[in-house]
Amino acid sequence: MTIHPIEEGRVMPRPGRFPSPNPLLPGAPALYFQTDLAPGRLGHAAELMQNEQVGVVITLTQQSYQSGLGSILADCRRAGADLDGILLDANCYSGKGRRVDTRLNPHWVTAQRRAGLRAQLTDSPYLPAGDRDALTAILGQASRLGDGTVCVLALPLDWVTRDVEFLAEVINREGVPVALALEHAKDPLGVAKAVTGLAHLLDTSRVKIGMLRSDLSVIGAVAFGASWGAVGATSALRHIYPIKEGGGGRPATISALVPSCMAYRSLEMIAAGIAASPDNEIPWRCSCRFCTGLTIEPIASSAAAYRHSLAAIALLGERVLMGPSVLARKHTWLQTCNHAQTVNLDISATTGMNWEPPAFQGAWWKLYNKLPPLIPAPV
Repeated sequence: MTIHPIEEGRVMPRPGRFPSPNPLLPGAPALYFQTDLAPGRLGHAAELMQNEQVGVVITLTQQSYQSGLGSILADCRRAGADLDGILLDANCYSGKGRRVDTRLNPHWVTAQRRAGLRAQLTDSPYLPAGDRDALTAILGQASRLGDGTVCVLALPLDWVTRDVEFLAEVINREGVPVALALEHAKDPLGVAKAVTGLAHLLDTSRVKIGMLRSDLSVIGAVAFGASWGAVGATSALRHIYPIKEGGGGRPATISALVPSCMAYRSLEMIAAGIAASPDNEIPWRCSCRFCTGLTIEPIASSAAAYRHSLAAIALLGERVLMGPSVLARKHTWLQTCNHAQTVNLDISATTGMNWEPPAFQGAWWKLYNKLPPLIPAPV
């Protein structure tokens, strides 16, 4: 049986810094990975920062948020994580115990600043749809908390599909950098109106906008003008789940990113797809620093799937964001989404399996006809 390099710990290093077209702070990367405090995750975070040149968002539990920063940052240092590349998400806006109010704790921001974190995320509550007073209050408080403050805005999708003009107006008026976290049962940026609204917000914003708790769409968001974006390292951290959807009940499966499809699939599904298309290895190959051009078929463990997937996302981000201009990066992202849609559909047709393209690919592709041509047509 073939042993995948990632299972043996053999790694090809990828030199160079991750591209950052519009950094949150000088030297800050465009791509972050968002993780939690489960055992071993800080070690993974340190490895990602060193070898992928990404930043890391650490998502706190209610207990760890209330306990303060001391033990968290001490654990980060022990794991070898660079505090310059870390953001702390207090995560007060999610779960059944989420806050819904208009209060920010200034001491939380001050504590992060004193601890040496260059950017400080606010401990924002969830902001219900249409509550303009709450949005204004939160942004107003954040704007008075000093340089380095980033106001977290945890929002239902209505804010970017129906109320984006007001959202943009208040963000620009208060002038404080923001980090959006969007709520949806599946994928907020799999909704075409949400993608259109986000693109409009990024186009009209005069402040730096980042994305928390997202899927691969953060690469598109950065290509369209976001300062940075955080891809959830696990499915639970790829958007805010509505409270009514929080039941669980599905058996746990190990999934890995299929780079050509820009989609996570279970290892069983990947193996079945490869077996059903034995004459075509191209969709199954990966060029990340672990796979080095091999197919992903031999990946067999959750640790290997996790490391491969994040390395492949970083490589995808680099390819999209290394473009020479904003327009080039937009074109590259949309064409990459369209190509991935085609690959997914081809696999479905070839194998007879249900290999539906992720919704975000079509949602982004709908913007393509609104872009100016990359090369001006001859007069």
